[in-house]
Amino acid sequence: MSAPEGLPPRLAARLKDFERFCTDEIDRNIIQSAPADPQAETIYHYTDVKGALGILTSGRLWLTERAHLNDPSEIQYGVDCAVTIAEELAGNAPSDLRRKAVSLLKDGLNAGLRALGFYIASFSFDPNDLGQWRAYADEGRGVALGFSFGAFDQDAPGQTVLKPPHTVALRYKKHILEQYQRRCIERALALLEASELREEFSNHDRVAVRWIFTKLGVLIVLNSVLFKHPAYGHEK
Repeated sequence: MSAPEGLPPRLAARLKDFERFCTDEIDRNIIQSAPADPQAETIYHYTDVKGALGILTSGRLWLTERAHLNDPSEIQYGVDCAVTIAEELAGNAPSDLRRKAVSLLKDGLNAGLRALGFYIASFSFDPNDLGQWRAYADEGRGVALGFSFGAFDQDAPGQTVLKPPHTVALRYKKHILEQYQRRCIERALALLEASELREEFSNHDRVAVRWIFTKLGVLIVLNSVLFKHPAYGHEK
């Protein structure tokens, strides 16, 4: 989503700069979540025999919506981390502008997670993890199907957020997730203050604020996709 038109030149330039920042953050964070040599990596999908036969005969993998996965905090974990950081930054602000903006961000993120579907297929670098045999592969009676790490990096119809799609290795270190989210939120809040937006929000202000927090929300969710709670770190 490009920066809106018809805004005052100084505000429009700042929004363009924030747009470039968001694009650079996405590219950098995805690169840092990729193996050193993706083509040399094999990833494994644990499933029961019925599931394996379905995959092999159809050539397809079924994805599961995040709310129905064994980890109920999938994506929500990273979003909650961002909300905590945003509330901390707003609480230390001398004016109500940050607090009002963070309230809008929090409401938008929670509404987005409720309204949008996030469909996921899970893989592991470990072909013989006891916990995954038990949880996903019929108590060890199933199979672990191996795939090339980059096998799924191909064009997807209707895909618009990342071009091309990327397979990424999930990360489990909370402090790195916090660094990602804090950097984005601080940049957005600084943009609000530098743009001298009024707390009552004029028409131009509302357009700008909506755009800023839409871009920030997408960035927060994409960062959240790259991380899981440390309790699931054994799944690799």
